[in-house]
Amino acid sequence: MRDRNELPTPWTEGEILSSSNLKALTFNDLKNATKNFRPDSLLGEGGFGHVYKGWIDEHTLAPSRPGSGMVVAVKKLKPKGFQG
Repeated sequence: MRDRNELPTPWTEGEILSSSNLKALTFNDLKNATKNFRPDSLLGEGGFGHVYKGWIDEHTLAPSRPGSGMVVAVKKLKPKGFQG
């Protein structure tokens, strides 16, 4: 039985992960998309890590050159970030 305060979930985790609209990126993909997490790509930071600006191709979702493709934000977690 569902708790009254629990919000309905439209999809199961398996359905979301198998969606054709999603792509799992490797760490190397993220490094390439953010220019190797260079300081000039840094957008901000918080207790959990740093957020970098990156670019991916809109059609293939592969890393692309800065200034081409779709802009994305990538959070690189701190190895010892214990906030939360």
